[in-house]
Amino acid sequence: MEEHNIDYDKLVSTTKIEDITSNEYHQYLLRQIKNNDPDCTYLCLSQDGDEYEYLPDNLQDLGWLGYFIGKSTTLQSLVIEGINLLDSPSAMELFCSEVNQNRTIERISLYGLNPVQTNALFKSMKSFLQSNNNLTSINFIASELDESACQQISLSIGGRNSKMSLTRFTIEDCIIEDRSMVDIILGLSLHPQLKELDLTSYDGGEGMGRNSCLALESLLHWTTTDLCGLRLAGNLIGDEGMKIVSKGLVNCKSLHTLDISSNNLGGDGVDSLVSALKNCTKLKRLYMSGSGTITVKGCAALSTLLEISTLELLHLANNNIEDEGAQLFACALEGNTTLKNLSIDNHTYFSSQSRITDTGWESFSRVLCDTSSVNKTYLSNHSVLYLSSKRPGALPTILKDCLKLNDYTDKKIVAKKKMLQYHDEFDMHPLLQWDLKALPFVMNWFDNAKECTELESKVSKLSFSSLFDCIRGMPMLSVYGLTVNELREIYNEETALYKRYKGKYPDDEFSALIVQLQQRKDRAEERFCIKTNWNTFTDQFVVE
Repeated sequence: MEEHNIDYDKLVSTTKIEDITSNEYHQYLLRQIKNNDPDCTYLCLSQDGDEYEYLPDNLQDLGWLGYFIGKSTTLQSLVIEGINLLDSPSAMELFCSEVNQNRTIERISLYGLNPVQTNALFKSMKSFLQSNNNLTSINFIASELDESACQQISLSIGGRNSKMSLTRFTIEDCIIEDRSMVDIILGLSLHPQLKELDLTSYDGGEGMGRNSCLALESLLHWTTTDLCGLRLAGNLIGDEGMKIVSKGLVNCKSLHTLDISSNNLGGDGVDSLVSALKNCTKLKRLYMSGSGTITVKGCAALSTLLEISTLELLHLANNNIEDEGAQLFACALEGNTTLKNLSIDNHTYFSSQSRITDTGWESFSRVLCDTSSVNKTYLSNHSVLYLSSKRPGALPTILKDCLKLNDYTDKKIVAKKKMLQYHDEFDMHPLLQWDLKALPFVMNWFDNAKECTELESKVSKLSFSSLFDCIRGMPMLSVYGLTVNELREIYNEETALYKRYKGKYPDDEFSALIVQLQQRKDRAEERFCIKTNWNTFTDQFVVE
C-alpha cells in the first residue's frame, strides 16, 4: 500500500504523538490541533522552522499533520511557506488529500512557493477550495506563478461548482506574466462579494500590461462594485493602463482605500484617475507615492479631491512636487475638515533633495493658523495632523506647533488654543453691535478657556482687556443698563410698600416713603432721559 493511502482513522487511536515527531513544540501543536483546542486557530508551515512554526520532519510527519488539519474544527488560518518537502508531487498529494476534509479554514496564505509547488497544491486541494464555504481569503506572497499554476488557480477559484465566497484575494510581489494575471482576474469574476483585492508587484514580474488592465476594468465595472480596498502598487501601469482601469473605478462607489504607488503616471493618467475618483464618495486613503513627477497641472487636479471628498490620507511622496504644487494643496485644505495625513515631500531614501522650500511650507502655516485676525485663526484648518518632510528643520516652527495642537480630538479646544497662543489682544468691535448681550458670551468664552491650563496667565490677561474693551466701546449702554436696574428696584420697593399698607389708611410714614421713592425715580429718569410707566395694581413695569 502506498503511503498516501494510509487509513489514518484506524491508526489514530494507537498512534502516539511522540511517534510522529520528536520535536516537543511540534508535539504540542499537534495535540492542540487534534484536541480542537479553541486557542488553536492559526498554523504556519515554514522551512525556517522558527518558534510558533511547523516544519515536518518527514513524510509520516507531513501526512499526520494533514490528517489533523483535515479533522480540525477550530483552525481558521493556514500559512504555507515554501518547504522543500512539498517539492515532491506525492508529498503534496499526501498532505492535501487529508487537508481536503477541513471545512473551518477561512484564510490560506502561501509564501515563497515555486511554480511546481503551486501547481501541485491547487491540483491536490481543488476539492477543499471548491467545497469549503467558509474560505474567504487566499493570499500569494513572493511566489513564482507560471502560466500552468495560474490556470490551476483560476480553475479552483472560478469553478462553477465552487462554494467558496472570497472577500479578499492577494498576489503580492509575485513573479507573474501579464497573460497569466488575466487568467486569475477572470477566475475572480465569480466573486462579486470581493472586498479587498491586492495585486501589488514591487519585486519581479512584468507588471500589468494592457490585457490585464482590460480584464481588471471589466472586473471592477461589472462584478466587484462593492470593493472596499484595491492595491495595484508597483505594476508600472502607466497613463494608458490607468485610463483603462479608471473606467472600472467609476463604479466602485464603496472604495475606501486605493494604492497605485510606483505606476509611472503622467498628466493624462492622473486626470483619468481624478475624474473616476470623484464618484468614489467613500474614499478615505489614496496612496500615489513614487509615480515619477507630478506636474503643477497634476497637483491642481489631485487637490480638487480635497475639496469634494472624504479623504483622510493622501500619500504623494517622491513625486518631485515643488512649491507651486504645495501651495495648491495648501489652498485646497481651506475649509477641509477630513484630511489628517498629507505626504508630498521627497523622502531621503528616494531623493537626496527636497523640492519644497520654505515658501511652500509657509503656505501650509497660513492655512493651519491664519494669524491675520482672530476670526481667521478660528476658521483655520484644525484637522491635519501630519505633513511629511524628511529634511531636518524643513517645517516652520509655527507649522510644527499647529500640527501638534491639531492632535486634540476636540477641535473647539484646538481653535481656542491657537487664538490664545497667537494673539495678544482680541478685537471686540464686531461684538458691539450686540450691545450688552455680548458680555455674557465673552465672559463664558474666557471661563471655558481656563481649561487651557498652559495658557492660564494669558487667558486671565485677555479676559480683563477684552471685557474692558467691551465696556469702553459702549459706555452709555452700560449706564443705561444700570439705570434700568435701579428703576426696577424702585418699582419693587414701591410695590412692596403698597402691599404692606393695603386696606389701611395712609399715614405720614407712608406718604414720606412714597415721596422719597418718587424723588429717586425722577433722578434716575433724568440721568438718561428715560420715561417709565408702572402700575402696582397690574404689576407691570414698562420702559418707554
